[in-house]
Amino acid sequence: MRWLLFALLATAVSAQEFEVASIRRCAEQSFLPGEVTGGRFIANCVSIDSLIEMAYVASHPPLARVTLQGAQAWTKSEFYQIAAKAEDPTTSERTLRGAMLWRLLETRFQLKTHALTDEIPVYEVQLGKDDGRLRAHEEHSCSPCAGGFRPSWSGNRTTLMAKGTSLDMLSLLGPMALDRPVLNRTGLTGSYTFRLEFEPERRLEVVREGLPGPPIFDALENELGLKLVEAKGPAARIVIDNIERPSDN
Repeated sequence: MRWLLFALLATAVSAQEFEVASIRRCAEQSFLPGEVTGGRFIANCVSIDSLIEMAYVASHPPLARVTLQGAQAWTKSEFYQIAAKAEDPTTSERTLRGAMLWRLLETRFQLKTHALTDEIPVYEVQLGKDDGRLRAHEEHSCSPCAGGFRPSWSGNRTTLMAKGTSLDMLSLLGPMALDRPVLNRTGLTGSYTFRLEFEPERRLEVVREGLPGPPIFDALENELGLKLVEAKGPAARIVIDNIERPSDN
């Protein structure tokens, strides 16, 4: 029985690790979108700080905000390209950018941390009266189809294009458009494809240039059948006990 227990534990650990992973340092930061789909995780020249935050939030949903303490200067000023692949191509997006990315940081960057928790004001994304406006992603609806959440700007109008992504990605609306973090409380766990156009709330008092879009509250309800509700949510302070530059590929 003991050998069976060890075998099950080994299988559980390996299921949370990428089969292969390449890590290369970049000369400068890139603002090209990454890709998390089909068992692949690709980050284009981003800081290690941002990867730590991404992995922790995805591993501990729902979490409103993550702040880092004890990080070294290079974790913000150096940028890395990561291309990793899971053995199972059906591995979920949350697992790829959560538990598996965190494990990669532990093994290749020798990351060791401990966490403290707080409670802060947030907005919750909840189902509205007409949530039927939200369209589930169809596997063969685009070719090629890279999953992701891609913003673009024109004057005061912000457009978000989502392809095959979870609604957890709406957390990006916090730093982009609002004065507090955003949590997905819809209860929906599938993948969705949608287009959202709005004018960020934080810009409404700024002199408008060009054609504005609707406020983010109206856009979510009218275009996706979702609503934003004020609430309290958990936040984490991650204390970095150890981190090192990555080992060779």
